[in-house]
Amino acid sequence: MCPPLGAVAVLVFALPKAPASQPLSVAAGFLFGSIAVYSIYTVVGENFLKDFGGTRALLVGGAIAAMKMTDTVHPPVGAYAVLMADVPAIKALGPKYILFPGLAGALVLVAVSLGTNAVKAMISGASKGKKA
Repeated sequence: MCPPLGAVAVLVFALPKAPASQPLSVAAGFLFGSIAVYSIYTVVGENFLKDFGGTRALLVGGAIAAMKMTDTVHPPVGAYAVLMADVPAIKALGPKYILFPGLAGALVLVAVSLGTNAVKAMISGASKGKKA
């Protein structure tokens, strides 16, 4: 399971015109954020300032920094970073974490959203044409 994908779905389906919902922000945000998160986790591990949530804070901060530097901010990536700190099954993915489940799931949601929005636009355009 990847709860941050629920937030991705809300953004791409309910707010498709929002900057954070744009396909580039979703895809590149997950890609660059996940690379930063995995890199930081590889260096500091899970015990950095453990009593204060240090690893979690570094991972979320690293994801935010990567997204800001690439101008691809996508908020669910911050939650995805927390999974690397807290979920053993996610940690076990190793470098596959960069692609799965976050980026792959987000790309599926973006594709379905683009298709759904295109169909809605066609239907909306057709119904407007009939009224005239």
